Amino acid sequence: MRGNLRVVSVFGGALQASCSVPTGVAVHPTGDIIIADYDNKWVSIFSSEGKYKTKLGSGRLMGPKGVTVDQEGHVIVVDNKACTVFIFQLTGKLVSKFGSRGNGDKQFAGPHFAAVNKNNEIIVTDFHNHSVKVFTPEGELVMKFGSNGEGNGQFNAPTGVAVDVNGNIIVADWGNSRIQVFDGSGSFLSYINTSADPLYGPQGLALTSDGHVVVADSGNHCFKVYRYLQ
Repeated sequence: MRGNLRVVSVFGGALQASCSVPTGVAVHPTGDIIIADYDNKWVSIFSSEGKYKTKLGSGRLMGPKGVTVDQEGHVIVVDNKACTVFIFQLTGKLVSKFGSRGNGDKQFAGPHFAAVNKNNEIIVTDFHNHSVKVFTPEGELVMKFGSNGEGNGQFNAPTGVAVDVNGNIIVADWGNSRIQVFDGSGSFLSYINTSADPLYGPQGLALTSDGHVVVADSGNHCFKVYRYLQ
């Protein structure tokens, strides 16, 4: 799907020292906009009008990549360099953290993005371990799925992740340049049909309320929108 998008507003920027290398974005129920700022090693919070408000994780984070918000309004931060998931209150108070570097069940190797399901479980894409892991808010592993490869349900470095209204998990498969769909238990269901306009290294993705998936197509330097029937 191709079309024209209109820029509503622009905010942030290195000159403001509030947003240097943005890598992830989420919207809080309050309307605040949450930006993972990789090089500054913090998460910036902006109002819905784009006014800089505060930052989270300064002095704790090493390389925040993905951000999302759980059902309690906590800010979930995936720290790519520290291989750790941090959970903050919007005020900046650290609630908890879990994960370390490695290939164990509760470890990560370059984690990228996260999403939250209807059970308030945290779904994390584990880039170099070629898997998706699901945790309780306390950091206990619920399940994991995926392995390195090109087959159905396999990954070559998963990146973006989202959950639809039915609990299905949508994952951007960066190295295989595709988007896979799994049910809530991690069983492979299908692919998003991208044949009309193929992807090359998809990264972050999000679902819209009208049944589309929006994908950051890093290799083609653009965003693409595909129909996704939920």
